[in-house]
Amino acid sequence: MPRMTEAELIAKGIEPEEAMHMVLAYDVGFKEGQEAMQRHLRITLGLEKPTRSEKAYWNPTIPLIT
Repeated sequence: MPRMTEAELIAKGIEPEEAMHMVLAYDVGFKEGQEAMQRHLRITLGLEKPTRSEKAYWNPTIPLIT
């Protein structure tokens, strides 16, 4: 779904405060998703190393104690 502005949400009958929170949440979620994808790409290309918790999340069969 494309991003809607507060004015568009209010025009659809959503309360102004709720519309503000919806727009903010969408923007924050989009930014976090972009950052996560960029980090994953840098790890895939070998530019960065994954953290211990990332390794454990991606392959839970490997113990954290090494």
